[in-house]
Amino acid sequence: MAEKLPAHRMEMAVFSTAGFAGAVVGHFIAPKTVTAALAWSGTPAALVPALAIALVILGGLLGLDAIVTGMILAAALPHPEAFGVHPVILGSAVVLLPVSLKLAVVRRSIFPGTPAPAFPGRH
Repeated sequence: MAEKLPAHRMEMAVFSTAGFAGAVVGHFIAPKTVTAALAWSGTPAALVPALAIALVILGGLLGLDAIVTGMILAAALPHPEAFGVHPVILGSAVVLLPVSLKLAVVRRSIFPGTPAPAFPGRH
């Protein structure tokens, strides 16, 4: 594995860019603004994690890496209890989902014999 790690320069760049982008966005977007926007829109607390996942997917469709989008969301969102969501649930939606998907892709490239993840309907 040590000889294959330098081949993952892009993944390391994505992780460092995600951390930087999250810090920058967290500095410019006040969490109170996001809380006010969620309160104004009337979004129920149960839909906030689904909205976060949808934003990660939308970021991917726009060309942003899921890790970058997740870190930007994590920096911009206030404490989850401010809008009635348990922190573990929102953390799983915003950070854990993109990181696990990214690690599944990296794992396949480090260990080439690893089978691809099975998706329903894929043959």
